[in-house]
Amino acid sequence: ITSPLPLEHSVDRFVGRAAQDFVRRLGPEGPFALFVTFPGPHCPYDPDERLLANVDVDRLPPAIPDSTMRGSGIWQDMVDTNRMAWNGVNYSDFPEAAKVRIRHHYAASVWQIDREIDGVLSALREIGQTDNTAIVVASDHGDYLGDHELIGKNSYYESAIRIPMIVRRPGQESPAVCDELVDLYDLGPTMLRLLGTPVPDYVDAPMLPAPVIEGQLPRAAIVGGLSHAWMYRVDRYKLAMYATGERTLF
Repeated sequence: ITSPLPLEHSVDRFVGRAAQDFVRRLGPEGPFALFVTFPGPHCPYDPDERLLANVDVDRLPPAIPDSTMRGSGIWQDMVDTNRMAWNGVNYSDFPEAAKVRIRHHYAASVWQIDREIDGVLSALREIGQTDNTAIVVASDHGDYLGDHELIGKNSYYESAIRIPMIVRRPGQESPAVCDELVDLYDLGPTMLRLLGTPVPDYVDAPMLPAPVIEGQLPRAAIVGGLSHAWMYRVDRYKLAMYATGERTLF
């Protein structure tokens, strides 16, 4: 759908504006910590209608087909969950045109978040705090958007669990890519280290490895837990088990 509210009255615009106002009130004096959470992009996939024109639909990647998924316990759980009152959408019929439309709306919502993040960074530049501020951009989960005939995030395929994460630390001279296993849990101790604050002994998550924290060894594994499933991920393999009885090994 499209939002009944114009862009300037959207929740994401409110959050972005509040974050910018916070930064500008700080002025050049520090230190500060700011955690900004944008609700989008998220179902019901409802960007401002004007933002849809910013997306070249022909360049959007198509949904990953999966002929084995339909009728499985994972698929049925997705269908049953989305039929509930919180959403009320029946995804048992999920034609290609619907997948393209949802991806179009999702991409427009991402564009809006990019715009808001740019506004926060601009505010940082205005007060002269860009070069000595650690900046992390990340998501808490992905969305299938039709991949494997699914919507949402409620299982352990890559579309749901492999998220964007960008870290800019003070003094970083050039961009670099890290292909190691990392987890959102790792951001807590990482931010403490970047702030020069001791990491408490009870924190069992590692810091992000180089190039973010030099000398930090990468994770050996990632463990995931849902109310109805778990996952164990190492370098080459990913094992998941579901309450529906299905087991997947990639």
